[in-house]
Amino acid sequence: MSLMLHRAAMLRPSISLATPPWQMAAPSLTAGTTEISVDRASAPHSDGPITGYDLRYSTDETSWTVEAMSSDPQDIVGLSMGTEYFVQTRAINAAGPGPWSPSASVETTAVTVPGAFEAGDWSIAPGDEEADVTINSVPGDGGDTIIDIEYRLDGGSWVSSSGTSSFVISGLTNGQEYEVALRAVNSFGAGAASDTKSVTPEVDSPDLTANLMAFWELGEASGTRLDSHGSNHLTSVNAVGQAAGKVGDAASFTSASSQELTIADNADLGYSGDFSFAAWFYNGASQPMASKGSGAFAHNEWSLGLAFVSGQNLRGTVYQSGGVSTAATVPTTLSTNTWYLAILTYTASTRAITVSLNAGTRATATLGGDPVRKSHPFQLGRFSTGFMSGRLDQVGFWKRALTTDEEAWLYNSGNGRSYAEIAATGA
Repeated sequence: MSLMLHRAAMLRPSISLATPPWQMAAPSLTAGTTEISVDRASAPHSDGPITGYDLRYSTDETSWTVEAMSSDPQDIVGLSMGTEYFVQTRAINAAGPGPWSPSASVETTAVTVPGAFEAGDWSIAPGDEEADVTINSVPGDGGDTIIDIEYRLDGGSWVSSSGTSSFVISGLTNGQEYEVALRAVNSFGAGAASDTKSVTPEVDSPDLTANLMAFWELGEASGTRLDSHGSNHLTSVNAVGQAAGKVGDAASFTSASSQELTIADNADLGYSGDFSFAAWFYNGASQPMASKGSGAFAHNEWSLGLAFVSGQNLRGTVYQSGGVSTAATVPTTLSTNTWYLAILTYTASTRAITVSLNAGTRATATLGGDPVRKSHPFQLGRFSTGFMSGRLDQVGFWKRALTTDEEAWLYNSGNGRSYAEIAATGA
């Protein structure tokens, strides 16, 4: 009997008591734009060694995608932006996979292009052949780091500033106005363009008070016209009038009334070497605008006015001893009833006469001998026996040759400069 029981025991199948791992705790999740990093919880209880882990993810906890976890943490990639995902994990041993963990959920980041720069986010200031762009703050990044700021000029192509902070736009032309727009860029693309801001590059801090002898704004309604810079006040002859000017009001001359503004010769205004005369004029016909001298050519130092050469042209003349003169004539045909900036410059070392129109088109000539100071008056609206019909505004006289950059600064894209602006350059 015992032998039979022993044989039966040997024939009974063995029963394994091993079971799959217990349920894990929910994983920790970190979301990106199109990926989620899954950091599984600590290993659960298991009757034997855990041989692996799985994860699964879903957008509705109904339809799942399963992946083996080969690392911890592990990224789920290729996901949709701005979408909530549920993730579960489980452990595996020799007996099989354990139950899925509770779900953890996270929403992937929704990324778009950056927002547009607002007016207060940035500013722009002119420099010498450049513009300085100051970034006060950047727009919303659209969910992704801004990696560049681009700019464009006058609606042209976008150019990288090679950064995300303040920058300089170089290679510009002094005196030319530019319309500048910005946009921010992230890895998703470029944001919308900002509204434009205008800037006109100019020579750095020109000191237009250097060797400035006199400056007349000519805004008075009648009578004496005051020298804003010094004491070379001009006497009105035959009631010079007033009219709208380039900057404020201007002196208005009528040739039929022989009107002029004048002051006697003095050391400030008489010839002693280099000089520059600048004036805004609103012309009517062939006429003188200004001169230093009186009557016969032998009594003159210089004159500036309009002449009919090939149409109506701007002409500057400088006189040497004996009344011999040399003129430089700008070939541009002028329109009547239009504001222009005229500048006459004489450089003694080379005897060069230069006449510029609107700080751009210019003409040059060389005087055959040296000028000589004459004891005759400085006059606006008159040369010899000729008188002006038209207007003069913002008139200055320097005992030096102005540079082309300084001329461009005075022109100011056609807007002119007040004496207050000129005085500020010498502060």
